[in-house]
Amino acid sequence: DYKRFIIMSSMYYILQFSFIGILQVFNIKGIACLVFLLLICLLILIYSKRRNIYKEKTYKVIIDINKIHYELDGFVDTGNVASYLDKPIIFLDYKYYNKDFKVYNTMLIKTVNDYNSINCYKPDKFCIIKNNKKIYKDVLVSFSDFNNEIKCLLNYLLFT
Repeated sequence: DYKRFIIMSSMYYILQFSFIGILQVFNIKGIACLVFLLLICLLILIYSKRRNIYKEKTYKVIIDINKIHYELDGFVDTGNVASYLDKPIIFLDYKYYNKDFKVYNTMLIKTVNDYNSINCYKPDKFCIIKNNKKIYKDVLVSFSDFNNEIKCLLNYLLFT
């Protein structure tokens, strides 16, 4: 995994140069300030690593709704944190919608530009396959027109 090695090595040197630059610019000499700056750098590194863990990750998901079985590739959407009564909402492409699905609840969610009303459906079964292990979760499903190869947007809260 040479790409990961190159990225991590580059990040190390960038942080190292930044740290030394801050010490020089602000003429920091006290041990307490050094420890404080080191802690800040460490927190930035941890935060950036955590944000990128699920970025561009796909997982196999199994969804059963009203005796209809779907096996899809789900894309983790770090911006999707919508939930209702502590149930994360995942979005499927509208082509999987069936008029016989019963609406569980209609809710208002905040989107990038505005608020939208969406219908949520309660699947009979939902599981994510992660490391060849099935993980069952209690979720709600909504449908959206993606107009691309994405079939399922997974909620970021499923992974926190």
